[in-house]
Amino acid sequence: AVEILGKNISALFTESSIKGKPLDYVRVDAGEIISAERELKCGDGTIKIVEMYSCVISTDMYQAVVLDITPRKIYENQMLDYRRQVHDMDMEKAHFLKMSRDITAIFTADANIKDIFVGESSPFYRYFNSEKEFIERFLSYISRKDYDMMLKQGIANAIAGNENKEQKVEIVIGGTLLVLEVRFMLIENNVLVVISDVTERERIITELNLALKKSEENEKLQAAFLSNLSHELRTPMNGVIGFADILLEGEDNPQKQEYLRIILNSSYQLLSVLSDIIEMSKLEAGVVQAKSEIVSVKKIIGDVCALMRTEHSVTDNNVQIMNLAQEHKETHIISDSTKLKQIITNLISNAIKFTKNGKVEVDFSETDEKVCITVRDNGVGISKLDIDHIFDRFFQTKNAKAATKGAGLGLAIVKSYVDMLQGTIRVESEEGKGSCFYVELPNNY
Repeated sequence: AVEILGKNISALFTESSIKGKPLDYVRVDAGEIISAERELKCGDGTIKIVEMYSCVISTDMYQAVVLDITPRKIYENQMLDYRRQVHDMDMEKAHFLKMSRDITAIFTADANIKDIFVGESSPFYRYFNSEKEFIERFLSYISRKDYDMMLKQGIANAIAGNENKEQKVEIVIGGTLLVLEVRFMLIENNVLVVISDVTERERIITELNLALKKSEENEKLQAAFLSNLSHELRTPMNGVIGFADILLEGEDNPQKQEYLRIILNSSYQLLSVLSDIIEMSKLEAGVVQAKSEIVSVKKIIGDVCALMRTEHSVTDNNVQIMNLAQEHKETHIISDSTKLKQIITNLISNAIKFTKNGKVEVDFSETDEKVCITVRDNGVGISKLDIDHIFDRFFQTKNAKAATKGAGLGLAIVKSYVDMLQGTIRVESEEGKGSCFYVELPNNY
């Protein structure tokens, strides 16, 4: 008290406190008792919240009573904060209930219900007139022996910290079979049980499983059909080709020889088209799978080149097939030998079609990451308009001079096989100068 003697009263309070509620001498001089909350600066540097009552006691003297209300203000602030929290919780709860489609029940550790919340979007309201009616029915359901045992076991597992798998429950409400999913979650000393209507989800899953099963059955039927079709078509075609070839060898009449050559060429062409169509159908059906085996790139190229030299189209077009790969050292990769042979065969066949009185060169190179097989010809080449579509199914060049017979599937099959072997294929070409196809496969041996 001695410390404040002789000081102006405004020096006892914080600046913000005086500015917020200035000292009103006019009203005090008029005889009023003025009260105001202020922040009092204490000698130890702390701030106290006080309530100050001021009045006049003579013409030149005023009296002020100062009460420390700091504890009360702390309590009031705590109450205000608590009210804000409660308000926020009520708002969150209202939002949750408005958006939720689930039933949320809070159980104690001994499986007694503390509270139940039913989401306003819950489909269960379709079967009940009010939340009260629904809760009554809900309580009657969970009191049944089988449901009661399931709930108690789930709550016990949650309390013990054990993993709780979702439980599926089927119930009939309003004559409709519903599938419910029940989940248990430990929250402090209570267990939150969330019940969701998953009827529609389960229906969709069932339909998808049936569709998948049907698709797998159709795939097996399609694979069997394509296998039988391949056999039934190739067998008679090979018979026609074989006997036409025998007749040609024993025929001396030039006109009949020409007729037999037309039969042979047409048969070869038809067999090639049928084989391509059947193979593309198998690829689209997903019944063609790649194997993993050790493959000699040099040997495969040599075998294919030797076989292709016997083809009638090589003689007809006067094409020389050159195996440049034989000059390299042996290279092995992990791939599918059958698919790789077919890739090289189709590329050489394609090159022969568009090359007259020329040559087809087959070669390969390797790096640490990949092996690149090249098939180069000096034929008519590919126009700039066609080159972007050269691997499309059923695509055939629009160049009348370069056009050949076929279904336009050979390069599409090559592209599918290369993709299956996790490789890439590209082409470089110039009209009148020939084309070069590059097949790059992983060097993973």
